[in-house]
Amino acid sequence: MKRTWSMAGSIVLAALLVVGGCSWLPGKPAGTVSAPAPAASLRVGMAANYPPISFRQGGELAGIEVDLARELARETGLTLTIKQVPWRELIPALQSGKIDVIMSGMSVTDARAQEVTFIEPYLRTGQMVLLREQDVPRLGLPENLHEPGRRIAVVDATTGEQYVRSHLPKAQVVVFDGSEAAVRALAAGKVDYFIHDAPSIWRFSMSGNRDSAELVGLYTPLTQEYLAWAVRRGDTRLKALLDAAALKLKQRGIVDAIVRRWVDTQVEVSPIKGY
Repeated sequence: MKRTWSMAGSIVLAALLVVGGCSWLPGKPAGTVSAPAPAASLRVGMAANYPPISFRQGGELAGIEVDLARELARETGLTLTIKQVPWRELIPALQSGKIDVIMSGMSVTDARAQEVTFIEPYLRTGQMVLLREQDVPRLGLPENLHEPGRRIAVVDATTGEQYVRSHLPKAQVVVFDGSEAAVRALAAGKVDYFIHDAPSIWRFSMSGNRDSAELVGLYTPLTQEYLAWAVRRGDTRLKALLDAAALKLKQRGIVDAIVRRWVDTQVEVSPIKGY
């Protein structure tokens, strides 16, 4: 089986930014001012472990979220400061006031919504499966995921890890700090599958960003999720500012252009019974 399998339907990245309202001055309690000063700073927390959302390329931070953060700064007039924060430390950094917003491909979940306030989602995605092309005849059917002892790579503290632990109890879960390390292990045959968000699966299976082995994706999503930015709970003014700015970026086609720049992919698929 090649990556040109006969499939119908489509999985398409969807930019979903919507409207907000008022203004906010970073670093001040909500309600103390009515509009941001031009020199005000927006401290963005970002984990560089999720290509094409945010990762290091040529020694610099790059990806969809990096470009969106820069456009957001232009739109609001705020001075942008991007702080690289380990994935597990993003929410604590936000809650403690070390950063003002998380822009790091964070999926909206009920548990996270108890700790942060999400901006309206900007990307619809889901968990997908990546495997080596040579293993497709042996491992490419949905039921193969449920076989005892299958080695499944996940990224630490992600919805991919949550899915595997809750839906594939017979699997051997192999946890990595980032998707690139997981893909290297997959290419080397150290794991059987990698389960992660759709943008990463598309990127590693179709863009040429592979290691020694040809990798293919099983493009039927295992879940449906939404990625969004996050601010501190109760920070309604910052949420409104970001929602309003995001709507303008969407209306001008900037969001769609950024997504296409990093994931220029539309995959034709049909549902596979058993997922």
